[in-house]
Amino acid sequence: MRKVLIFVASGFSTRMGGFPKGLALVNGKPVIANAIDCARPYYDDIYVICNFKTESHFQKVLLENGVKDVNLRPIITGKGDAESVLKSIMIVKNELNQNFDCTFCWGDAFFVSEQPFSCMIEAKLDGVTPILVGCSVDMNPYAYFDVYTENGDFSKAKIKKSYFKKKDGEVPVGIHDQCIFRCNADLFLEALELYRNELGYNGNDYLKSPKNEMGLLHSFTYFDTIGKSAQITLIPEKQVFSFNTVEELNAIAETIDASKNKSGWMVY
Repeated sequence: MRKVLIFVASGFSTRMGGFPKGLALVNGKPVIANAIDCARPYYDDIYVICNFKTESHFQKVLLENGVKDVNLRPIITGKGDAESVLKSIMIVKNELNQNFDCTFCWGDAFFVSEQPFSCMIEAKLDGVTPILVGCSVDMNPYAYFDVYTENGDFSKAKIKKSYFKKKDGEVPVGIHDQCIFRCNADLFLEALELYRNELGYNGNDYLKSPKNEMGLLHSFTYFDTIGKSAQITLIPEKQVFSFNTVEELNAIAETIDASKNKSGWMVY
C-alpha cells in the first residue's frame, strides 16, 4: 500500500495571535519544514493540510525554504481536530482514488529527529486496529491513556480511555501521545464515521457533543467500546515537542540546545 504522510496544520493559535504554529521558526527554520525533512525518507507522498485563511502563508514559507514535492491543500475547520483529520484523509483518498497506509501528525509538532517516523513505519498494521498512536511515558502529561494488554506486551497495549489533566486531574507520570498516528485509511475513516454517528452528526453539527465538535483523543475511548481499540506504539522520549505559546516554544529550543553545546537556537 502507498505510504502517505499528512501534516494536519489547519488550526489557529489564539495564544500566538492567530499565527499558524507550524510556521514558527526554530533556529531560523519553520517547524513544518523541519518535520518534513525528518519524515521525507519514509513516505511516497507528503501532504500539508492547512486552513483556507492560511494557505498563502504556507505557500510562501514552503517556497522560501525550498520545500519541494509536497502537496498543500486547504480545508475549512472548526468542528474539532478529529474532523480536520477526517477531512484531510478524505482529500488524499479522493486524489489517490485508493486506500493507503496513512501516517498523520499535527503540523505544529517539533520533531527532534526522524525516529518517531521510523518507529511508526516499523510498527505493524494488523488490518483490524483502526489506528496506531505514537506514545511515550511522560512526566505530568496534559493528556494520558488508560491502557491494557492482551498478551502482556506493553509496547502493543490497547487504549481503554483517554483522560485530560484539566478535566480529570493530573498524574505524575502517564502514557501520552506524541502528536503522530498511523492507520489504514479506510479502516480509520470507517471508525470515525461510527463515532460521528454516536455524536449525533447531522451533516453540520454534532448534536450530542457538548462543544459541538469531534475530538481525536475522545474517539479512542469510543473505539474501545465497539471493539475497535486504538493501539499504542512506543516512541523514544523527548523526540517530539508541542507548544501553545512563544514561551513554550522558547523552552523547547532551550531544552534541545542544552544537548547541542549552547549553539544559539533562535525562536521568532
